[in-house]
Amino acid sequence: MNKWCAKIGFATQVETAPSVWTEQIMERTYRGDVLRCTRRLQNSQQINPNISISNQISVIGDAYVRDHCVDMRWIEFMGAKWKAEDIDVSQPPRLIITLGELWNENEN
Repeated sequence: MNKWCAKIGFATQVETAPSVWTEQIMERTYRGDVLRCTRRLQNSQQINPNISISNQISVIGDAYVRDHCVDMRWIEFMGAKWKAEDIDVSQPPRLIITLGELWNENEN
């Protein structure tokens, strides 16, 4: 089992103008274990297929990550930011997070 230590991005809603709310990402550093490491290409109507990974990372959760797991947007893995697709909170204090496609900051 490989060790992992990197940043996780959490979204918070911030009022940027009266009645205008936008997502602002706050980064926090966590550590844990890589449980599964896989890759797949998704065929689509695009010229290049989307790269998606189904890696699972077990994070040792503190009070913040447990209270804000619904706000988790991305996880840094191998130098890139990946979408947090699935979060399993059934094994406290650990959270099992499944990664998906690359995080595109312009789309989100």
